Amino acid sequence: MKKFLLTALVAAATITTAFADGRERPVTLNELPQTARTFLSAHFGGKTLAYAVAEQKYAGDEYEVVYSDRVTVDFRPDGEWKSVSSKYGAVPDAIVPRQIKDYVASGNFSGQQVREINRGSHSWEIELSSGSEVKFDLNFKVLDIDMEHGHDNDRERAATLSELPQTAQTFLSAHFSGKTVAYVVAEQKRAGTEYDVVYTDRTSVEFRPDGEWKSVSSEYGAVPDAIVPRQIKDFVASGNFSDRQVRQIERGLVGWEITLSRGLEVKFDQNFTVLDYDD
Repeated sequence: MKKFLLTALVAAATITTAFADGRERPVTLNELPQTARTFLSAHFGGKTLAYAVAEQKYAGDEYEVVYSDRVTVDFRPDGEWKSVSSKYGAVPDAIVPRQIKDYVASGNFSGQQVREINRGSHSWEIELSSGSEVKFDLNFKVLDIDMEHGHDNDRERAATLSELPQTAQTFLSAHFSGKTVAYVVAEQKRAGTEYDVVYTDRTSVEFRPDGEWKSVSSEYGAVPDAIVPRQIKDFVASGNFSDRQVRQIERGLVGWEITLSRGLEVKFDQNFTVLDYDD
């Protein structure tokens, strides 16, 4: 959540930049603790799994389960759920405490859905369909409210591969034909609709409205060699970077940017001159 979880988001961004590199690994649902599996069966039994991930923490492995409709469930090492979020609808009513449901039903929040719920050691936090965020203590006394108007999800919708421009479909067929799609997202922008295609191995491909690819990222391996310009491959192969993979590549209007395994980020101009890098 934007206001309450700033520190956690910064930490998560650091992990994302560094990619998995030993801290994360794909898992099956059978590898989750029994408590977690029971929770998923009770509340999400009819959903299609996109992927599941285990992340090594000091206290043990934590788990993230993502479904094809972009419902996400996070679990602690003991299998107790930590957070549930839903991009396009409400989280299961049964997991929301009565006191929180009563609060949402009253006042300015009546009619809104709980899109995300987090339970911590000392508090509960929810995000509503409007984007407003509310924090409670363990006795469900309101500690803080962050009022928002409009939600990012209003600009996003679930899509299918067949909706993508032909240029995008051709690109995916050429480079990712052996992968299984987890979900596809369409996001409305001023210039048109952009698309994000995510595979079950957490490879992600983003497209501009004209169907040209904008970025490709891979959590557990290199992006396709064929999409990396020769000049960038030569740079990576030289010097201290020869043992690193290109895990993410972005092409902008005025240059390129890559992220290598172990987190090195390099920015190039259109002529592939290095502008900056950050290890």
